[in-house]
This record gives sequence, structure tokens and C-alpha cells, in this order.
Amino acid sequence: MGTYSSGGSSIFLNATEARKQTRDSVIVLNEVRALEANVLTQVNAGNLDVTVSTGTTITNGTTYYQAYNNITSNTTLTDQISTVKKYFTDKGYSVNISTNSGTGNTLQWKIKW
Repeated sequence: MGTYSSGGSSIFLNATEARKQTRDSVIVLNEVRALEANVLTQVNAGNLDVTVSTGTTITNGTTYYQAYNNITSNTTLTDQISTVKKYFTDKGYSVNISTNSGTGNTLQWKIKW
């Protein structure tokens, strides 16, 4: 949980540590891996982008759609979305998150390279 230093300099976690511990890293990891697999499939097919609209936690969950579109307030979910997006943008990809037109209430990822 929190941190304690016998030197007294740190007896409680800072905001960055708290945010890191709050993130559900398994969800973020699984989302990233699923998107990476879709990217690699399209790279091998000679394409320069991929749209992922199903098959992942974030694309299958209406709660993610609601949080992303500020219908409900859930900073944990929006942080997970932002973390996944940042992972790809830090690698030079262009990432767009939009509404899946097939459902109207879930998200889809559009990743370009």
C-alpha cells in the first residue's frame, strides 16, 4: 500500500504513486496487447491504419463510452483510456477515439502509422 521511510522523509504516497496504484494495470495491459495485435495484423497486410471497434474491454464496455463522453463521471475509466492512448502516441501513432457507429454506445479506436 503506502510507503514509509524510516528516515521520515516519506510516510505517505504522493499523488503520482496514488494514481499509479489506482490504475487497473491488467485492463490497460490487455487493451494495449489487443490493439498491438490488431496493428500487427494490418501492418502484415500492408495497411497503414486499423479500426478496432470490438473485442477489447474498452470497446465492449458501455461504461467506458459513458465516461469518455462525460455522460457519467468515472475518472478511473477515463484515465485507463488516456493511458492506452498515450502508450501509442508516445510511439508515434495517431490515435482517434470515437463512437462505434454500429452500436452507438461503445467506443472504437482508430490507429494510424
